[in-house]
Amino acid sequence: MAEQNPTASKRVVEVEFNQQQDVILRRLREDGKYGKTDGEIIGNAFREFLRQTRI
Repeated sequence: MAEQNPTASKRVVEVEFNQQQDVILRRLREDGKYGKTDGEIIGNAFREFLRQTRI
């Protein structure tokens, strides 16, 4: 799943999570499917969402 485009420019985005979302993020981190860091997980989950919704 960890598709990354090395030529794409990167941005810093600040996000807040509630307790339930933090639990989900922790589970995704343990699973490793979307990456190891919070940034990798959020980016890869967002790309997966876009792929599935065909936006």
